[in-house]
Amino acid sequence: MKTRVQEGKNDQFVIQDDGMLLNRKHVSVPNVEELRTEIIHEAHYAPYVMHPGSTKMYQDLRTYYWWPTMKKDVAEFVRYRSDPSHILHEPEIKISEELTYVEEPIEILDQSVKKLRNKEISIVKVKWSHHSPREAT
Repeated sequence: MKTRVQEGKNDQFVIQDDGMLLNRKHVSVPNVEELRTEIIHEAHYAPYVMHPGSTKMYQDLRTYYWWPTMKKDVAEFVRYRSDPSHILHEPEIKISEELTYVEEPIEILDQSVKKLRNKEISIVKVKWSHHSPREAT
């Protein structure tokens, strides 16, 4: 990109005297995921901001920075970043391998015969122990 700008083939970008690449007036952030995430993280968790939504955060960031996927990156960061205080930690549950139970039929709810071309099939709807009537098979 810098070569194209130096050759005058891209008028959208400018190289400053200190070597910084600008897109119009915005700092062009290189394609380094850690750097982009750090910029978004700082903008989201700074002590003077109130955890803005993705639209407000994007508008604030684009005042100073630019990269091709910035809007999508900001939206994904805000959407998938969770507050650790909202996470519930469940205690570990120990499950015994010997733990079993026996399913027993309790009641026949319905019975019918399905006639096919060459045979008849008996269909039975059964209520099982440990299941509600809606779960009958």
